[in-house]
Amino acid sequence: MVINIYNNIILGEIILKEFYKERIDILKSGESFVLAAIIDSQGSTPRKIGAKMIIKKDGSIIGTVGGGKIEALVIQAGGELFDTKITVQKEYKLQEVDNEGIGMACGGNVSILFEYVNVENNINIETYESIVTSFEKGESSTVQIQSICNQGRLYLFGAGHVSQKLAEMAKEIDFMITVVDDRAEFANRKRFPTADEIIVPQSFENCFVDISIDNNSYIAILTRGHAFDLTVLKQSLRTEAFYIGMIGSRRKRDIVYNSLKEEGFTMEDFIKVHNPIGLEIGAETPEEIAVSISAELIKVRGERIK
Repeated sequence: MVINIYNNIILGEIILKEFYKERIDILKSGESFVLAAIIDSQGSTPRKIGAKMIIKKDGSIIGTVGGGKIEALVIQAGGELFDTKITVQKEYKLQEVDNEGIGMACGGNVSILFEYVNVENNINIETYESIVTSFEKGESSTVQIQSICNQGRLYLFGAGHVSQKLAEMAKEIDFMITVVDDRAEFANRKRFPTADEIIVPQSFENCFVDISIDNNSYIAILTRGHAFDLTVLKQSLRTEAFYIGMIGSRRKRDIVYNSLKEEGFTMEDFIKVHNPIGLEIGAETPEEIAVSISAELIKVRGERIK
């Protein structure tokens, strides 16, 4: 399983729980399959490192490594492994045929690892089920010597309208969701039915005491006022959070930063803060702001594995 595990987490890739469930379902149905994964990518290519595709014996697929000619060739190569039952690596030049390419205009190159996943090897199902369990618990797990990361946990500080919409959208892009607000009438299961965890501290002061923030954590500061934002940001900057975003205007940001400077923080500390939070798309409504923030989360999460 060393190749299999390496293939699944190469370069710290963030792996989707549902894709593992697909593998379990196939194996439990009595079928073997071939897993094709891009392990190196140079230049312009349809998909990048970490893209995966399951190839079944009947030629059907789940996932994609790029579409078009490259996908057809990968399906063909994967089909051959049902006879050889081996793991191989193949290189593809996504260029015109005249340049020794496969007849695509992208111009880049990809290296694809093909792994035959044998239904007769029980350790495959056991390993996949262990990984899915880790995802469902929002944990990271280690298999042999390799670490498998969960999708990331998003902490929403503040349970207002923007947080409500963002919780729904972020869940759809595979974040674990924790909502934190000192108002039980806002932070509750009725308003946040998809949240994995809801925390109602007595106040935002020292609210991080019982929260485990690590470098797979994403923090969105969306409280009801700049005083609360300041309190949460101060605590956030003392964590290892991979992402910190704070809602509000640049004027509010300056007020918060100036207050924190008086407590010993420097501009270097503020570099890691995304403010205004979200990508600039002219968002105004809670729904639009949630789209903007979700887009930024997708962007920064993707950049960490490149």
